[in-house]
Amino acid sequence: MIEENSKKILQKLSEEDIVLDIGGWSFPYNRANYVVDIHSYETRGFFGSQVGNKEYFNKNTWIIHDISSKKKLPFKDKQFDFIICSQVLEDIRDPIWLCSEIIRIGKEGYIEVPSKQIEL
Repeated sequence: MIEENSKKILQKLSEEDIVLDIGGWSFPYNRANYVVDIHSYETRGFFGSQVGNKEYFNKNTWIIHDISSKKKLPFKDKQFDFIICSQVLEDIRDPIWLCSEIIRIGKEGYIEVPSKQIEL
């Protein structure tokens, strides 16, 4: 995630907000209470982590789920105050389906995709 945006999101969030990071395995957003990814909690942070050293998520709130499977995400409608989906949509088979799930389970959110220049 762009560092400036990461900091802006952190400033926007209150301590009570429940946050989900979708696909955060390689570079998790530490303020997230939940992370959903196909990879396990024990292997997280291949590229480090974002926004400080305190992880709000833990092994129990790290949800292993294939977001390309088109299976509903295992969360209730509007369960999250804020959802982060950074550098993920370009890697899955049906990004529009995942966006519909983000709308279903979240109240607000942030989506980031790479620029055309970086991808080429």
